Order: sequence, then structure tokens, then C-alpha cells
Amino acid sequence: MILFNYKNSLREVISISKTILIFLYNAVTHMEDKGIPFYLFFV
Repeated sequence: MILFNYKNSLREVISISKTILIFLYNAVTHMEDKGIPFYLFFV
């Protein structure tokens, strides 16, 4: 039962992180289209 819950939460974490990565990627490419360089995020 514990193992089942662990697998479920792991799957949720993976899907959430995938969503966040896709959102970040879209935001960054959208900003680069407007001429704002990508590295400004990390400064």
C-alpha cells in the first residue's frame, strides 16, 4: 500500500514538473521572439 502511494505521488511530481518545464520553455521562447535574450532570467 505504501509503495502504491509512493508510485502515485512520484507520477504526480513528474507530471507537475513536466508542466512547469513546458510553461518555462514557452515563456522563454516567447520572450526570445520579442527580442529579450534568454540569459536575462539567470542574472
